[in-house]
Amino acid sequence: MNGRTCTPDGDPVAFGDISTASDLCHFFDESEDVTRACNGLPIKDEYGRFTGRREDCPNSNSVTLPKGHAKMAGNSLCCDECCKEYDHRRKVELCKDHWERWLRDNAERYEHFSIDHPEFNSEAYKLLKKQPVSSNVILYGPTGTGKTFLMLQQMKRALWNGRMPCVLWADQLKKMTRGTQHWRESQQYEQAGILGIEELFGEDSAREAYTSFVRNLIDIRLRLRKPTIITTQLKSKDLAGEMDKYDNETKADVERRNAILRRINDDYYSLDTDRNRDYGVDSKF
Repeated sequence: MNGRTCTPDGDPVAFGDISTASDLCHFFDESEDVTRACNGLPIKDEYGRFTGRREDCPNSNSVTLPKGHAKMAGNSLCCDECCKEYDHRRKVELCKDHWERWLRDNAERYEHFSIDHPEFNSEAYKLLKKQPVSSNVILYGPTGTGKTFLMLQQMKRALWNGRMPCVLWADQLKKMTRGTQHWRESQQYEQAGILGIEELFGEDSAREAYTSFVRNLIDIRLRLRKPTIITTQLKSKDLAGEMDKYDNETKADVERRNAILRRINDDYYSLDTDRNRDYGVDSKF
């Protein structure tokens, strides 16, 4: 079985990456292969420092490699299975650390929320999990049906698949579209690996600056094929009344609203989070 040796920090390294410079050639005697027992996974302390201790290989594997490589590796040999397990553990640790750090910076109120929470909408989550993390999703339903929590869970899945999360919270969206420099701030939302937009159709959604910004942001992300998750309390049939509640909506306002709805209906998976709905029937925004 092939394998890897380890760096001084205990991280497995592929043998093909080991230097074979001329001044080291005498260490790499490849005239014969030798078989050595796998020493198992590297052990690190809570600060990530390599302690030098090893676990026994759970599969009792051995590693076959050139004699010179075995000499250089010493007691740090890892079989393929242990290397895969180590890589998996590292990925889990890195994702967990990044997620906890991201939540502290962006969504502190949701930091301790999990799918085990009694108020978590598990039926809606089962449907959402069937969608690839590359899918655009719109979550709609009454207040308290878990739209934001579902959005965060989908973003957590996306992080595991290498997509860095970003959320445009309702208050940020309102502030950005009321300021004069909001176009400069939009780049991070356009380029995010996966973007969540909280309460898209809120109290400011009737303003021209708001709908223009949202339409452009959705267009850019669709063109770049970057997934977006939108939450809203309103269904499409209720938008006209909300956006024209002061009876001052212009033809241009209607066209911008309809342009946003066309993009959502054509390119987004819609999920009704109302707990009273029949989850055996597909929802339509």
